[in-house]
Amino acid sequence: MIIYAMSIPSWFAEGVYKIGEAEDENELKNRKRTMQTYCRETVQVYAFWDIGDITKNADKRLHTIFENNREGHGGTEIFKDVTLDELDKAVRLLFGSDTIRRK
Repeated sequence: MIIYAMSIPSWFAEGVYKIGEAEDENELKNRKRTMQTYCRETVQVYAFWDIGDITKNADKRLHTIFENNREGHGGTEIFKDVTLDELDKAVRLLFGSDTIRRK
């Protein structure tokens, strides 16, 4: 399972990311393609973590940690004012200190 933080350059400058999960790098590419259909700027994956064989909905645990940073309403996976270092710290806390951030 992969946890990812993707965004567009103008959002990235404001610390806004979509934080989600994908089963593998192929699914991550598909999720990036899907997000691109909603954005005029080029979507980029700014970081991702391979968290091993953890079941689906692992990203919900991160969403809970950053609940106060949720942007929008409902089930959105968009968060504001979260640095990649803060996200890295939360991922390592939840999924193991040996989890490696890529990108």
